[in-house]
Amino acid sequence: LDGKLARKLKQQSDLGRILDPIADKIAVALVAFLLVKLRDLPLWFLLLILARDLAILLAGLFLAVRSKIVVESNMIGKLTVSVIALMLILFTLRVDQAKWIFLWASVAMVVLSSISYAIKLFRIIYSEKQAT
Repeated sequence: LDGKLARKLKQQSDLGRILDPIADKIAVALVAFLLVKLRDLPLWFLLLILARDLAILLAGLFLAVRSKIVVESNMIGKLTVSVIALMLILFTLRVDQAKWIFLWASVAMVVLSSISYAIKLFRIIYSEKQAT
């Protein structure tokens, strides 16, 4: 929501484009950690989202340093965060049937978004090699 507000008010910046998704990832990871400890969210799911987010962060840093490119979140990445957020709410509220359905939907979205970001990374690297 904060990113959407920044776009609407035309208050976007490169720093905001970097920090907004990082803040979202930290918030999701913290809530997931608490749900692993206090509810029955599987630890492997927390590790899955941490691995994906770390890979995206490292790839983003690589591109920023190497090519001065700031990679923004794409639609599938934003949708993934939304599905995960809904799943975390369902685990918090202990909505037993739906939470497991959304857990597996979240896993599918994490896989799809990881593939999407990997394709984006390889396209950027490939286009740079073609330009040289």
